[in-house]
Amino acid sequence: MLFMMILVGCASDSNITPIATLPLSPVIPTDTPPPTDTPTIQPRLSPADLVSPTPSDTSAQILNFVRDDMRSRLADGDIIEDIVIVPMRWEESPTLGCDPSPSGNIRRTDGFWVLVTAGEQVYDYHTNTGQLLVLCAIYPTTNLPVDVRLLIDPLAVELVALAQRRLATQFDIIERRVRPVEITPYTWSDTSLGCPAPRQTYVKQTIDGFRLVLQVGEVLYAFHTDSERIVPCPLGQEVLPTTIQVEATPIDG
Repeated sequence: MLFMMILVGCASDSNITPIATLPLSPVIPTDTPPPTDTPTIQPRLSPADLVSPTPSDTSAQILNFVRDDMRSRLADGDIIEDIVIVPMRWEESPTLGCDPSPSGNIRRTDGFWVLVTAGEQVYDYHTNTGQLLVLCAIYPTTNLPVDVRLLIDPLAVELVALAQRRLATQFDIIERRVRPVEITPYTWSDTSLGCPAPRQTYVKQTIDGFRLVLQVGEVLYAFHTDSERIVPCPLGQEVLPTTIQVEATPIDG
């Protein structure tokens, strides 16, 4: 079977936001009990989006097409470090789910979500199973949407699971009611992990980790991590390294 794909971009004049990132409000101290209401922030992905794997020959053809497109985008010296491909069910539109805005009668089409890590960037492709491939956005690896981070970073998955389990136990709720809303990588300057306690001394050293923010009800809880442990960090106690947030690059049509 002849397999052809057409690469398109998301048109800039349609005000498309490639990935729906979640707004972060001030973190509430962790000793504040959560409301009993169900969290209002909903994940961008739902069980209806995930589909059974498509035959391997189709996914292999899509991966080959993505690699061909990436060759024209890589800077000198950059290489493809990782490719993650996930079967998905997208809204059937020219952007294949790049525009997260709800519409009327939504028709869905099976396809794939392909995330390519190369250099210091992650390329976000959406595809159907036949002839359409959409490059939605290019993200800096330091500033990824939560759902993208959880697909490409197994360490982040483990640390978020630890934080979810801790909050679920603390408030006697099921873990899926604890929603991650921010996963930001940081390099801490000492063993306090950016959350120093009063009258404590810490060893100066650089430690890679994350700042996690999770939501229970309407309340947000912050944790700082290294590669193994999570530390709850109440409001007013965080000492974050100075970083420059780089925004994602939307792809114009």
